[in-house]
Amino acid sequence: MEPKDYPTVWPKQHPKSLTVPSTTLWYNLEVAAARYPDKPATIFYDSRLSYAELKRQAERLAGFLQQRCGIGAGARVLLSAQNSPQFVLAFYAVLRCDGVVVPVSPMNVTEELAHYMEDSGASTAIIAQELYLHYKALMGRGLTHAILATYSDYLTAPTKLALSETLSAPRREVLDPGVVSWSDALAAAYEPQPPKGRTGDLCAILYTSGTTGRPKGCMHTHSSIMFTAVGGAIWEGMAAPPPKTFCSEDRSSAAVPGCARISVTMVGTLAQCVHR
Repeated sequence: MEPKDYPTVWPKQHPKSLTVPSTTLWYNLEVAAARYPDKPATIFYDSRLSYAELKRQAERLAGFLQQRCGIGAGARVLLSAQNSPQFVLAFYAVLRCDGVVVPVSPMNVTEELAHYMEDSGASTAIIAQELYLHYKALMGRGLTHAILATYSDYLTAPTKLALSETLSAPRREVLDPGVVSWSDALAAAYEPQPPKGRTGDLCAILYTSGTTGRPKGCMHTHSSIMFTAVGGAIWEGMAAPPPKTFCSEDRSSAAVPGCARISVTMVGTLAQCVHR
């Protein structure tokens, strides 16, 4: 098929071009929280997190990242967890710092993580507590800060859904230098500096699987991700408001931020669970 043939097969209900807002991804969350503060942004095993609370906690975490971890414009932060509110919160917290999110799969082991750390230049990681075993060897050898998230902290409502031991596990105390719990990071209540990001700024590095060699980082700006979010929303036939609820059940590190970006852009609700 040649480019000249595309118009003959392109779905008639979809436009052939996109008009995309010239805004950052963080700005999208600010607008959504201002317009619909009480609307659920995520539903995690029947526990809800509103847009206002998502913004508030992301700002708290951003303040900690800036003032305790030295995260500023362009700084890379590794992010790894199962589908959870903390993944979405951490993603936007890094963006609030004008930093760069480096999402990695929770199935990666230490040797693979060392490559992502060295190649991206990340010295801070936000990870689920059950994954720390694979990061421990990197502390002091490239990683200087690690924030450990506990899934059960966000299981605030009764649910009839089956919970794995990993999801229901209580918070574990880790006393290693440079390691802090998610709850302590939020409790520090640091105020972040005003955001200065622009649409053309780098905001995420997503790594390839490394099938033919070492994984390579794919560089994404706010603008390029915005095109993906808007295009995905249009392809799904969404109209705002009220848009549909997105469901995220995949284990891949790209699934949650991908769904979350579309959901926040269109003020939707992200229903999350971990595929078993």
